[in-house]
Amino acid sequence: MHGTLIRKYRIQKEFSQEYMASQLNICQEAYSKIELNKTELTVKRLYQIASILGIPIYELLSEENIPNSI
Repeated sequence: MHGTLIRKYRIQKEFSQEYMASQLNICQEAYSKIELNKTELTVKRLYQIASILGIPIYELLSEENIPNSI
């Protein structure tokens, strides 16, 4: 669920998965699993991602922001 939103905002910011992974200090494959919703995210990690994307964390937590498809 969060991964879809994270992907949406990442694409809007024109950030690559590699860039996001480097900012989070993880490998690109691990980051990809976040966007594919194959990883449970901690609140700390959600804050980190929101900070990198320059958005408030509530944007990632709001179900109404989840796109039907990207």
